[in-house]
Amino acid sequence: KKKEKKKKKQPQEGEGTQEKQDKDEDAADKKEKPAKKDSDDQKKKKKKKRKKNKKKPQVIKEPEAAAAYLQAWSQKTSGEASDWKFNKATQAWLIRHAYEEDKVSKPTFKVLLKYLKGLQGGARTRTAEDAQKVIDTKGDLLAEGPVEAAKAALQAEKKKSKKVADEEEDDQEEEEEEEEEEKDDAKSKQKNNKSKQAKAAKKAADKEKGEGGEGENDEDEDEEANKAAEEELRQERLERASRMLKVLQSDG
Repeated sequence: KKKEKKKKKQPQEGEGTQEKQDKDEDAADKKEKPAKKDSDDQKKKKKKKRKKNKKKPQVIKEPEAAAAYLQAWSQKTSGEASDWKFNKATQAWLIRHAYEEDKVSKPTFKVLLKYLKGLQGGARTRTAEDAQKVIDTKGDLLAEGPVEAAKAALQAEKKKSKKVADEEEDDQEEEEEEEEEEKDDAKSKQKNNKSKQAKAAKKAADKEKGEGGEGENDEDEDEEANKAAEEELRQERLERASRMLKVLQSDG
């Protein structure tokens, strides 16, 4: 009888341990639940940050930044350590201003020619067409296309819808500035008129003395210098356009 009582008191194998395991699992679940909430909150914050970044994309349009973009690309292609990432806006800026030496320097242009070898699809075709236009117009600068103008108009409309009050204040400030500019313009016109009258009087006096040709010669020299500078810029644009077209028309 004593042995039977002991047997009744003793739990069966696995009963006590199973209860402990269940309790431990419940406690672990309770601890994990707040951790899951924290991770969900973190995910929401990350999504908000991504949305903010999408709303305000960083557009690089400065010559120095564009040159740095190409330099980073060159380092990456040569196997060096680089943080280069493709940027469509920067690429478009470089292609648009590739013909202007004051925006794309000669060293940067050399790297750009290598970059253009990898240009594909519609971007390659459009760039070749633009280069041909520069050649056909004997070095004229490219005008802004209708697509770019439409994008600028859309951006302006979005800004107006979001910041109406700010724009009203800006308009008031602009009106005040315009009034001040008009006053300054009127003053400058008066000064110019006086200086023109003085020059005319001086020329008349010089003519009487037989020295009237010197001022005209100076103006002619200035015009010739300006024409020479413009012609030099045209030749530079033509040379760049022909080099770009040669790269784009090659098989790579």
